[in-house]
Amino acid sequence: MLNIDLSLWTSVIKRRYPIALLGGLFIALFFSSVIEAATVSLSANQSPPYYAGVPVELVIKAEGFDESPQPELSFDQPKNATLTLVGVSPSVSSSIQIINGRMTSSKTVLFNYRLHFTAKRPGKNTIGPFVIKQGNTVANIGIATIDVGAITLSKDQKIKLILPEEDSFVGQRIPVKIEWWVKMDRLEKLMNPSASVPLFNMKTDFQFYEVENPAADNNLTIDGQIYPATVRKVPSKGGAYAVWTVERLMVPLKPGRFILDPTSLNVDEGIRWRRDVFGRRTASQVRKIRSEDKKRVLTIRDLPTKGRPSSYAGAVGRGFSLEVAADRSVVQVGDPIKLILTLNGDAEVANASLPNLSLELSSTDFRVPTSRVAGVYDGDSKTFEISIRVLNDSVREIPPISYSWFDTSLQKYQTTQSRPIALSVRSAKMVSANDVVRATSASDEANDQDQDSTSLVASMGNNSTSNFGKRKVFSLSGADLSINKDKDSLIGNGKGWLGSLFQQIACYVIALILLIIAVVIRRHSDQDPKVVAQIKELKAQRHRIEKATELKALSDAVRRMAAVATSVPRQELDAFLSDCDAKVFAPGGEGAGVDDALRNAALLLADKLDLSRKGAKK
Repeated sequence: MLNIDLSLWTSVIKRRYPIALLGGLFIALFFSSVIEAATVSLSANQSPPYYAGVPVELVIKAEGFDESPQPELSFDQPKNATLTLVGVSPSVSSSIQIINGRMTSSKTVLFNYRLHFTAKRPGKNTIGPFVIKQGNTVANIGIATIDVGAITLSKDQKIKLILPEEDSFVGQRIPVKIEWWVKMDRLEKLMNPSASVPLFNMKTDFQFYEVENPAADNNLTIDGQIYPATVRKVPSKGGAYAVWTVERLMVPLKPGRFILDPTSLNVDEGIRWRRDVFGRRTASQVRKIRSEDKKRVLTIRDLPTKGRPSSYAGAVGRGFSLEVAADRSVVQVGDPIKLILTLNGDAEVANASLPNLSLELSSTDFRVPTSRVAGVYDGDSKTFEISIRVLNDSVREIPPISYSWFDTSLQKYQTTQSRPIALSVRSAKMVSANDVVRATSASDEANDQDQDSTSLVASMGNNSTSNFGKRKVFSLSGADLSINKDKDSLIGNGKGWLGSLFQQIACYVIALILLIIAVVIRRHSDQDPKVVAQIKELKAQRHRIEKATELKALSDAVRRMAAVATSVPRQELDAFLSDCDAKVFAPGGEGAGVDDALRNAALLLADKLDLSRKGAKK
């Protein structure tokens, strides 16, 4: 039962407005206070009894506050239990009444704070006090007591958390299985199974990925979230079991020795039954039963530094391969060559990066970009594109490029190499003064004709000679490379109808104005009001991300961008928002700040959301 100590259930001082009372015979000023009450209340959505390990949803209702900013709720974590703020739902209602020609209006602002309370063991648990603050308005809720009972442990079912027995490494993809075993003859009496896996809530230490399983034909609720599950039948001496299996992938983010609280599952068992109006058998009375796994210890080791090759870029797994292709193989010195590097592997390649290629390609033979190259992941491989330049005509091939990773099964580093690519490199041609073409003078033409075309003239006759003399001849030597400073020869004759400077400037200005008008008309005709509003919202939220000083404002801006964007990278967005919510709703995390790494991650995600909008528009 939820009991609230009313002696500590206090609220209110909202605002004070000084009112000057002037008396005809008094000179002094007297001040009084007008107090507006802010009321708060605490209640539970479920009726008792409450059980250890089963979340209880609590609701705090706060009324009498301003509509914005949202009041902040603060509280201390109870002993032997967890209390988590799930969400806030503001509600604003307005009403207008007209009585005897007199109109009155009222506005009610209500904030609903939803919390989840989970006791670790049976007994009396105290929560609170709670403080709700908005500017100078402060409301308090005193200490509340929740009686929690124990759930009967079931002998006909069991829950298992299955992890590898050997030690794991940072960055390794670790398969995780949750199995719920229940006897076949008890299935008809059980309903609403709900598991709790404390490991899945350790999001600062581990990163989790979902596994696509086409064979999943059922589901299982874990920590309030529904996961796809497979169901199989396992024969046993004491009777056959039905086994639900949920599979996920886990990647450790840091080394250490982690003690995992037991995985548990609560389920309702019907003990009394009745028939409804359609003749179906339904439970009229149920009881909760529980199955619990044992505590587990998970050891995560850091990657060894001894023997780490220079071509290692953070990959962990096995079976990597690197393929390199070039867009051309015949080039001149200084010409760009686009390399396409394709990385394949049995492990996670979505987050893989390239090693430092300047260590693989000699700086005397190749110019390699120094910035980090982002790849494109297509589900099976990751592709990188870089542009290099050949600096030496003695280069005959692009040498093999090495890629290293840490093999967890062998517990040592492995290296693979791409195949070399043959090149044909020509030296760059230098243009000198003798290579400049100029028109020859009339005397030079006559001399060239006399010396080089004597035989041709004799055979073609006088008529041919006159035609040949009219052909313009060019020479590749003797070009005048001096700088001409004669303004008249450079600007030409300015006496034409467009020769004056004013007329030329006017023509350019008129043409530019017409071009701008045409562009504006075209864009105005092509604009979609929804797209314009979408662009403004994306820009506004990106600006909020750049200026955000609190983590709550940062995550709210990312959520608003995702709501507007046409296509959303859901997996990255959920992982980012989950990390933000875990920090914000952690004890003392209400005013958590924003560090550079988190802001950069938010900006990268914002870029992807903005690009998805641009791609949809195109």
